Amino acid sequence: PDSPLALQVRFQTAECAARAGKPDDAEKLFRGLLEANPPGSLAEQALLRIARIKEDRGDLVAALAAHEQFLAAYTNSALAPDSLLAHGLINFHLLRFETALADFEKLVSAFSNAPPVEQARYMQGRCLQIVGPEDKAIGVWRDFLKGYPPTSRWAPHVLFRLAEYDFNRGDFAGAEKQFSDLAAKYPEDGLAPSALLNAGQSAAKRKEYAQARECFSAMIKKYPSSPLIPNARYEQGDASTELGEYANAVLIFEEIIEKYSGSDLLDNAWCRKADCEFALGVDDSKRYESAIVSYKVVAAGPSAPPELKLRAQYKTGVCLRRLRRNDEAVEQYYTGVVIPYLDDRSGLLRDDPACTDWFTAAAFDAVAVLEAQKQWREAIKILKRVVESGVPSADEARKKMDKIRLQLWILTP
Repeated sequence: PDSPLALQVRFQTAECAARAGKPDDAEKLFRGLLEANPPGSLAEQALLRIARIKEDRGDLVAALAAHEQFLAAYTNSALAPDSLLAHGLINFHLLRFETALADFEKLVSAFSNAPPVEQARYMQGRCLQIVGPEDKAIGVWRDFLKGYPPTSRWAPHVLFRLAEYDFNRGDFAGAEKQFSDLAAKYPEDGLAPSALLNAGQSAAKRKEYAQARECFSAMIKKYPSSPLIPNARYEQGDASTELGEYANAVLIFEEIIEKYSGSDLLDNAWCRKADCEFALGVDDSKRYESAIVSYKVVAAGPSAPPELKLRAQYKTGVCLRRLRRNDEAVEQYYTGVVIPYLDDRSGLLRDDPACTDWFTAAAFDAVAVLEAQKQWREAIKILKRVVESGVPSADEARKKMDKIRLQLWILTP
């Protein structure tokens, strides 16, 4: 026990307990070391390990308290920058962005040459991006690139955020270049797959769909095990659709449906598959039947958002019209879209402008069919529901209703 290595042995014993998945035992052993050697360097490390054990267990408030105890007791410790960085990161994860920003700024000013400052400068920008002003965040990140070499661990993160900034403000050409450059310069970085995906999305925003598809294909080829593969395939399908390659797009969306059944893209994949089948129906009417099947899957899907369901119900009606099953189309428009919209007690449909658009389109399409069939009174009933709903097209519906009534009066003997 009097050996100069005894305290080190106690520290390593506690560390073994921590790594063996026994955090309670580890914390108890580290606290015992604190009591035995309060002023020593091992005590500093022990207190920091206690804070990290609590953080690993998800007890972030207790971890904050341990870091605050460390920073109060060991202000001039060589480990103080690490503790201050951890304190800031925990505050960031707790959504205390202004407090986190203060931690990072303190670290940058008080320990300018310490290794943790590098990450703190990046996180400084992240906090400013959230609390504002965003321009200041951009300035911090640009200064970072001037002050640190390209080999910095955080350089790809900074470049990614700068590219994101360009994307969000509509500079899609600039964003595409930055995302592509990042993926080329840091192919082994964890952000590279996202960068290629975002480069493709940037190209798509510029309507450069062939270029977008190249980016998505490159991402899939280079990172086949990335969890973003379903997203890249979906974007590939979208790009193929925009290029008019509907049959190819159908195959892509079918692959997503079959291989990634747990993906949150599933409902959208079914809907986009149906859209492509609908487009192919111009040359092959059987495709309209296939589209109806796919749209019905979306409409019945428990996870599909209300807007997507209403869209699928409306487009089912459009398919029925293309198949000249007009009576079924009117029934579909009315029972599948008009009634659900009007009877929506939750208000979700009425609060969504897109749902209002599908409701309006379904109502007027149904009226068009009924007018062609000279079913004037049935048409007026639907228009009356539109007027009573108070949607933006209510005035148009009222005028159309008056026109039909006048026509009906003229034709009535």
